[in-house]
Amino acid sequence: MPRWIALLMSVAFCSASLAQSVEFRLNDRAGWVGSPLIMEVEVNGAGNEGAPTVAASEDFESKIDPTPRRMEWRQSINGRATSRSTLTYRVEFIPKRDGPLQIPIVELKGGGKTWRSTAEIVTIAKSTASESLRLEIQTVPPSPWVGQSVELTLRILVRPFTSAQHGVTLDEGQMWRLIDEAACTWGVLEARRRELMQTNRRPVGHEEIIDGQKWLVFELGKPFIPTAPGPMDLGDLRVAWNYPTGITVGRDFFGSPELSLSGVRTVTASIPSVRVKARALPDAGKPASFRGAVGEFEVRTSARPSEVAVGDPITLSVAIVDLSKGGNELTTLQPPPIDQASLGGAFRVPTDPLAGTVDGSVKSFTQTIRPTSADLKQIPPIEFSYFDPTKGAYATARSQPIPIRVSPSELLAGHQIERSVSSAVAGNNSATTLTEVEGGLVANAAPTEELLEDQRLVFGAGTVALFALPPLCALAALLLRSHRDRRGSDMGRERVRLSTRKAAAAIAAAPDVAGINAALYTFVADRTSHAIGTITRSQAVHLAQQAGADATLCDALLHFLAQGERAVFAPLHNQANSSLQLEAQALLVQLDRLQWKRRVADVLEEDAA
Repeated sequence: MPRWIALLMSVAFCSASLAQSVEFRLNDRAGWVGSPLIMEVEVNGAGNEGAPTVAASEDFESKIDPTPRRMEWRQSINGRATSRSTLTYRVEFIPKRDGPLQIPIVELKGGGKTWRSTAEIVTIAKSTASESLRLEIQTVPPSPWVGQSVELTLRILVRPFTSAQHGVTLDEGQMWRLIDEAACTWGVLEARRRELMQTNRRPVGHEEIIDGQKWLVFELGKPFIPTAPGPMDLGDLRVAWNYPTGITVGRDFFGSPELSLSGVRTVTASIPSVRVKARALPDAGKPASFRGAVGEFEVRTSARPSEVAVGDPITLSVAIVDLSKGGNELTTLQPPPIDQASLGGAFRVPTDPLAGTVDGSVKSFTQTIRPTSADLKQIPPIEFSYFDPTKGAYATARSQPIPIRVSPSELLAGHQIERSVSSAVAGNNSATTLTEVEGGLVANAAPTEELLEDQRLVFGAGTVALFALPPLCALAALLLRSHRDRRGSDMGRERVRLSTRKAAAAIAAAPDVAGINAALYTFVADRTSHAIGTITRSQAVHLAQQAGADATLCDALLHFLAQGERAVFAPLHNQANSSLQLEAQALLVQLDRLQWKRRVADVLEEDAA
């Protein structure tokens, strides 16, 4: 080999050796028991190094991510090409106790060299979730009565995460995205939370200063009616949060620095016992006609027709108008007494129970009554008793009396019936003369050929077809309609059918990598019947794996989604959006070929896997 070639190879080898370096980065110097601290081991100019090793420690449980992140960087300036390869390992240290603890030494060997991390002391505190997450229950009014409509509000208080090292504070939108929906239970607020998720909405947070500390407050509310005195039963109310433990500075696809969460710890808060108690309604002063209504009401009545004869029906309409502040749930409101006794005994009234109809703040009841005397001049007022929570006492609302005119009915006395029959027997011209004959039907009509003809119906093929055709047509129409209704009501099938087209259009219109990322998340949610915005990165990859994706496709999807999530906290600069769109479209084509599994369970439940 010529000497100059050997010299060039030696220089190149030495340059590569000098360029190789290892950096150990610890995300934070403080933490909590059970919450991991993250160290990133970045190898610049990576070669054939093995995975790092962690020294044994009684204070920490250590975990090394078996799949390091690899970055390749190349550039060419004036025909001179340079390249760099970076390999990043992720090491987790989970503290077992509180106090000042020393992080275990991390060691990496490769190319005949050994790199070790420096001994660092971190401060570990006991895990106190209440310092990061709280739940509060508020009711208006604060001390309601049984049966009174209450405006119930769940207040979720979260401390905004701040990294003093990087000068970054997460806003309310970024903090809400860290809620762990799978571990949350919403009790009586479950329907309200589901409604918000199905319409792709969320509670909007605001800042409050409580005891000198800044909190983000998210509120979720609904009307609630206590049904029994004592502590109100609101079900199991529990909220879980993936609270950040640190922020790290990494590099994006083009090597530019970007911020991302280095780790999270799960904190939970619940309300084991509700301090708000409902007061029992008093027995003193309770009217006999009281049927459980709580609030403020008035009664309006109308009757048609207003001129009838004795015994003729009158349709009596009774409207109960809710005047309560905030309104009441009227579907369970009972009707006022509308019976013979309440109407003064002058009307006949059916005993069947009344079923009212609700229209806004009015519930209407309809009853048919019949006057029993021509001396009646009006329908008496209808009374409706209720408990007024603002006054703490019972009250009775009365309608206005309704004037009516009742005329005597036309009756035929018994002696009039006897006189009519006598005149007919005496030979009245208007009477009909009947002649008795013998022989039955034969005496009325002589037999003819038509009468003696066999009238039995003969069933042939044409008759059978004639009778069978209408039911068959009706059955076919019923099956067709049932199939069409089933397909029309299956919104999940419609989401699957439009998912690819919708995702492709969203990727093409996305202004940045975060928008492209959202389009891929929406595609996976549509294909698996999940609610939009509820799928995490790891869950998306897991669902793709269940659908038949190989390891290469899963890694590509994981890398792309991670890149998009990091862009939420640190927008990407100088990035070729068109190249990312092409990459996302290629991913979409491969994902569209998979055999996705649709969930049968409710979209709010987490996938069992």
